[in-house]
Amino acid sequence: MLSSKQRPVLMMRFFTLFLLLFLSHLAAAEESWPLQFNTGPGWEIQYKGDGIDFFSFTRPKGENLTFTLYKWPTKGGPEQVPVYVKKIADGFSENTTWFTLPGMAREKYEMDSIPGEVFSGEAAVFEGFDKTLLVILMVSDGDGIWKGQYSGSKGMWGEVKTLLRK
Repeated sequence: MLSSKQRPVLMMRFFTLFLLLFLSHLAAAEESWPLQFNTGPGWEIQYKGDGIDFFSFTRPKGENLTFTLYKWPTKGGPEQVPVYVKKIADGFSENTTWFTLPGMAREKYEMDSIPGEVFSGEAAVFEGFDKTLLVILMVSDGDGIWKGQYSGSKGMWGEVKTLLRK
């Protein structure tokens, strides 16, 4: 039987142990992401890893943009990225009439390089009539390929490329 002085000490030890276990679980959950990003303030990242690794990036301060990145299921590395991006962009340009109607956007796209320390890759950039960009991108971290899509302003595209370089 515990004395009245021993009970609070024991309860405090159990509470401390519980708190440490809980915090270590939270830290392990974030560390289990297949990629880490140093986004800085103003960005929110959501991760879904149920069968496919999928990241969604948002800016809650009012910028209208969409940026997603997911693990490409096909094996490959940096050498395949330009070929895949061109093939996907050509198919998009040829088969997506709603985006390439006269006056809506240029049917052709510009290739944009994404150099970086962790990621490197290529992007096909389509520009809409309102100067909104639609970007199809692929990057490699040396351990596979990640495919992404971006829709937003030119300025925010620059921030996304900076995010991928880190």
